[in-house]
Amino acid sequence: MNESEKPESPKKSPSWDTEVKPDKKINEPAQEASQKPVQPPVKEGSQEPPKTPEPKTTTPRKVETYTEPEAKTSKGGAFLFGFGIVLLIVVACFYGLLMWGLISGDVESNPLFEALGIEESGLQTLLITLTNFIFGFLVLIFLIATLSSFFRWAMLPKTSVNKSKTLFTALGMLMLFVISTGAWFSLYYFITQFVVSEASAEIDNTLIITRPTDVVSLSSPVTVEFDLTQKLYEKISPERIRQINWDFEGDEKVDASGAAVTYTFNDRGENNGRFPVTAEIFYIGADEKELSFKSVREVIVDNETVVPVILADPEVGSVPLDVTLSAADSYDPDGQVTLYEWDLDNDGEFELKGEDKFEIKETFAKVGEFPVSLRVTGTNNQDKATVTKVITANTPPSDLKAVIGTKDPLEGYPPLRIEFDGSNSFVKEGKIMKYEWLVEGETEVVPNRKLRRVFRDPGEYKIILTVENDLGERQQDEVIVSVSQEEIDPELDIRTTPAVPSGKGVLRGSVPFEVTFDSSGSVVNNPVEWRWDFQNDGVVDDFAQATQYVFRDPGTYKVKLEIVDAKERTYEKIQLVEVSAAGTMAIIKAEPAAGDAPLKVTFDGSASRTDKGEIVNYIWSFPNQDPINHRAQIDYLFREVGNYQVGLEILTSEGQLSEDTIIVSARAPSLKASFEATPKAGSTPLNVTFRPQIPSGVVQEYFWDFGDGNTRRYFRPETVSYTYTKPGTYNAILRITDRSGLTAEHTEVITVQ
Repeated sequence: MNESEKPESPKKSPSWDTEVKPDKKINEPAQEASQKPVQPPVKEGSQEPPKTPEPKTTTPRKVETYTEPEAKTSKGGAFLFGFGIVLLIVVACFYGLLMWGLISGDVESNPLFEALGIEESGLQTLLITLTNFIFGFLVLIFLIATLSSFFRWAMLPKTSVNKSKTLFTALGMLMLFVISTGAWFSLYYFITQFVVSEASAEIDNTLIITRPTDVVSLSSPVTVEFDLTQKLYEKISPERIRQINWDFEGDEKVDASGAAVTYTFNDRGENNGRFPVTAEIFYIGADEKELSFKSVREVIVDNETVVPVILADPEVGSVPLDVTLSAADSYDPDGQVTLYEWDLDNDGEFELKGEDKFEIKETFAKVGEFPVSLRVTGTNNQDKATVTKVITANTPPSDLKAVIGTKDPLEGYPPLRIEFDGSNSFVKEGKIMKYEWLVEGETEVVPNRKLRRVFRDPGEYKIILTVENDLGERQQDEVIVSVSQEEIDPELDIRTTPAVPSGKGVLRGSVPFEVTFDSSGSVVNNPVEWRWDFQNDGVVDDFAQATQYVFRDPGTYKVKLEIVDAKERTYEKIQLVEVSAAGTMAIIKAEPAAGDAPLKVTFDGSASRTDKGEIVNYIWSFPNQDPINHRAQIDYLFREVGNYQVGLEILTSEGQLSEDTIIVSARAPSLKASFEATPKAGSTPLNVTFRPQIPSGVVQEYFWDFGDGNTRRYFRPETVSYTYTKPGTYNAILRITDRSGLTAEHTEVITVQ
């Protein structure tokens, strides 16, 4: 068969369908093929004889379509597809397990979570991360597939048989994209809105607010205030908080309790200045279980402040007063003192300074009080501290003076025992050589520094002391002793705290009932002994003039007082006390109950009592705050001025309630005027600068009186300069007045030569 007789091989159509127009070149081979039929090849194994194809006509061809053959899936592709399905199932199971743990709240008991180290506090965060990763990946894949399918559909001609199939594929991918996106946002919203048990929430260290704010480089001793109230209540409502314990030293011991506490770090401790301050909060969780967590704030004390000490010998004396001032006891806890500086005239300037100035001598020639300041510097040059001691120089006494001293009363009933002492007698120069006593009615002089006498008869007695120095000079002092008549009617008086109600002779209370008994108001001639019998059983329970006793059992008690005088005569009185069962009673004590704002008050409810069961809860109520479940003692800081009512409600194991209230008064700080004058002495013309110190409270007026008839008035704490042109001594006075009209003033003496 020649080439012209070979059948024409079918031409491969392009990937899209093409309409072929008839022309001569196309019809001519068709005519040749019609003249000589071509036998198609017979497939192997086929039993049917080959059919003779019908001859093709020369009619032009119509539009033909080409369908892409289905791609065969390779074994590697099937393996990857199966692996992807298995991986998807594993991820879905793990994700479902995490979601179940979030919903049920059962994380701690799940061994898988324990093995993976997943805690309830991090479960929500892990789920959010997985949700964003898984659904973000799916959304991205479906978005790319959707865009690719729509692009392919748009490129196919309208006559393509695959165009509708491609459109359905694109719509399916779009639906998967929408479903994935909706599931992503729904799950994210559900997880973020789900309330995780507060026990698992990590409470970071920013809950603890400190004053000062910077607690990293402190110098001891330093007092730091720790406050949880501002941020803790944002995490946990106050009424669910049961207890807050503080450990300041890191020794796992409770050093304080309360939401706001203060602590003084006196040294660097045992851990080289690092103090992991831990607050442990006990509270009731969402499942009504008692839970707790710890919050830690590290305090670092990197320096122990140098401690200045002034020893003055003497501190008080007569002018001219020679004083030895020693700073030898000053010390630096974490180093050594390298510099001593002295300010002897209180002008703010340290005139004497040096490493060897740990001891100096100074003479005070004028009468007055003279502040002496010492500033010491430790090994760290920034480590400085100042201390001040006042030296008092008095007017010199007279040359010789006799003084009679005694600790006993000079009036009383016989027998009246008195001891006289002449040791307070003094001489300016020399020394006292003789002490001579003379008692009126006696003829003999008693030579001694002390004298003892018993006055048995009523009347007045003059006691004379004569002292003599080594120059033979003599001085006298005298006192009068008054001895009353013996014939008086004894009268016993028992005063109690709490007091006996007016008009009622019976003191009533409930157990435990603590009573103070005081017999000091009794009138008895020379009492020598007091006897108290609280149980009325004939046994003396106490011998003091005033005493306390606690009645712990209900009943009626006849408290008996016996007073024995010097003549062994006994007088007695009975006080009835009725003690009832305790019941349930809340009792608040506040220390202090009043003071200047800001006022820190310690409230104590430990005196509360019950006779049935025991007290299981103390509920404290403070102004503008929800009730706080706490222990019997709690500290609270009143920052603003005002009167505040604080309440305590106790709950017993028997379900009984009792309430008590107390009023706490936070006053406005007292007004105090103060200023510095520099210099305080000098020659004319003397220009003095007056620097007022800003007082607490709101000052409305600053009034200056310079002592020479000139005055000035200011409405702000301004520094004032004034020139004295005439010699003299002037009292410079600053008088300040607040809005309520209260005034305070301060005076400094200015000496102009």
